[in-house]
Amino acid sequence: MSKDKGKATDTGAASMSRTVSLLANDMADLEVPGSSIEASSSSAFASSSAGAVLPTVAEVRSWDVNKTIEHLEETIENFTRQNAVTFRKNKIDGYACLAMTVQDFSRYGVGAGLATRIANYAKMIKQECLSELDVLSLIPPGVTYVHRSDRNPSATTTRSVFRRTPMEVVEWDDFLEKVASYVPSDIPMYKKKDFDESYHVSTESDLYSALDQNVYKMLELLASSRERFGSHNAIETKGEPDRIFYNDDPLLLLVIEVKTKYTLPINDDNDLIRKFNEDTQVYDQNLAPINSTLYQVQQIFGYLSCNCLQYGVLTTYEQTWFLKRDLGKLYMSPAIRYNDQDPTLFHCYACIMELARRDHSNPSAPPSPTQPDNSPSNHGDPNDSDHNSQKKCKRGGDDSSGSKRKHRDGGSSESKQKKGRQGSRRSKQSGRRVITRQLSTGFSVTVGEVYLPEFGCQDILGEGRSGKVFRADWQGETVAVKICDLYQHPEYEEEVLTEVAVYDALRDLQGLCIPHFKLAGYYGGIFVIATEIAGFPLDVDKLSHHERLEILDKLSLIHMHGILHNDIRRSNILVHHLNDGMKVCFIDFAMSKRGCKKSEFKHEMIQLEKLLGLSVACQSKKLCCPKHTTEEQPSSGMPQK
Repeated sequence: MSKDKGKATDTGAASMSRTVSLLANDMADLEVPGSSIEASSSSAFASSSAGAVLPTVAEVRSWDVNKTIEHLEETIENFTRQNAVTFRKNKIDGYACLAMTVQDFSRYGVGAGLATRIANYAKMIKQECLSELDVLSLIPPGVTYVHRSDRNPSATTTRSVFRRTPMEVVEWDDFLEKVASYVPSDIPMYKKKDFDESYHVSTESDLYSALDQNVYKMLELLASSRERFGSHNAIETKGEPDRIFYNDDPLLLLVIEVKTKYTLPINDDNDLIRKFNEDTQVYDQNLAPINSTLYQVQQIFGYLSCNCLQYGVLTTYEQTWFLKRDLGKLYMSPAIRYNDQDPTLFHCYACIMELARRDHSNPSAPPSPTQPDNSPSNHGDPNDSDHNSQKKCKRGGDDSSGSKRKHRDGGSSESKQKKGRQGSRRSKQSGRRVITRQLSTGFSVTVGEVYLPEFGCQDILGEGRSGKVFRADWQGETVAVKICDLYQHPEYEEEVLTEVAVYDALRDLQGLCIPHFKLAGYYGGIFVIATEIAGFPLDVDKLSHHERLEILDKLSLIHMHGILHNDIRRSNILVHHLNDGMKVCFIDFAMSKRGCKKSEFKHEMIQLEKLLGLSVACQSKKLCCPKHTTEEQPSSGMPQK
């Protein structure tokens, strides 16, 4: 490594010069058997190194033999070509140099004077560095809060549509045990960094600067060369967490939310978990004020959920909570103050960084059973794929339809969540949450909560864009259970609610041309829809002409109720052949809508005709539209009698 004199800081150079001068004086008095170390050699060593920036232990340990020789030739006077031959012959690299003593070098034929200079230079490098144990023992300085009338303390606090309410917030009981089991190395490897004790803060932006300088730059010493702390725009993330820990893959490992003590007013007498539980009784979860504990927990939990992360951090600088998510459950550590000594803040951070490295993700739904080779065909489309929740989502059409699924309002997931929300209430009988929504698709729906463990999930019936469909045992019968993870994909919420609304609007057609509906609701941020298992996806080649006409008639019945299916594909038409005929059920009404024009119903019927291979007009085509629907006048969407 070159000495790079021009890059040395004044402070670093002065410190280095003092250290080398002391070393030279010590060496001048040192007596080594069989050798005399001349003061001139020591002085030469001092002058050649005084302006240099010392390499770190980690850097030296990574050097191969050639790099080690190159650096010693530039740094240690009288390191000759013959010495280089000796180093190559014995494969003495940087790692070995740091570990070897004067006697070790002498055994390889290195002269006593040179051996002493190299050993002392290695010692000087190690003395200028911190071990991991040293870093984790450090206590960052505090910050001084100042009130400024011209600045809003919560000005940088944003309202996030990725907010999610955990089903339960509990203490992370074994967190401190995990911290205690994290044993740091005592090998000096890291360059010293200075704290800045002059931070005066009044907003979150001020806290970002203080944390970056006094906490995250220090923690980056312990990170690998491929790991970083940074802002949310460093890599692609869902939502905008204040800080993230990630690697160069790029892979998001954990998220960090920063709050001032004004927006998260928790003191020693009012712990965060208790305050959160109190807030859930006071505020509607959709209308919680920004400075409520409920809102702050919703925000960090939402970022964890939407990014499928297991670990996160919520901090005010003065106090920090370390978090672990398990589906809808949030585990929270005791508050760790910046000046705590056992454990220190840095020790806790190092522990959660290691946990995130080992397993950063958290399953977005219950573990999926392995699909057997002889399992039935999918309910869903196996070609569907998940897309980033911050982009418009599309789904490819089937066969000749060539259509694509899109958000119907053309807006972002954030605007969709804000649109039409009417709030929530709690059922007096069960204490469970009940939500009423007016949807952009023309439907209104009221749903509550369900208990997912009631379903004994077995094999997978299908998997599509919005989730998996399981065969499950429920209350003594076998049902199809669709599980949609709104933690990961909040933009699908309106789609699953639309599907529930359609089942309700078509309740008199259940069992006739749509499956019997069982129940639906939220399990934390997971949405569940259960129906009967109605058959197998359509196989047109096995249908008679009469059966194809019957399928057209069933779609006409749905149209007569003023509802457009809006996603006609083979996988969304289930057929079950019985002794006395054929049962046909249309499924997956996530894209459905009401209040459509006559031309839209007609177009959908033509789509189905093409899918069924019918090229001639059918008797059922007369029934393709609701009676009162016209091209100019949208239908009311009310069921026709």
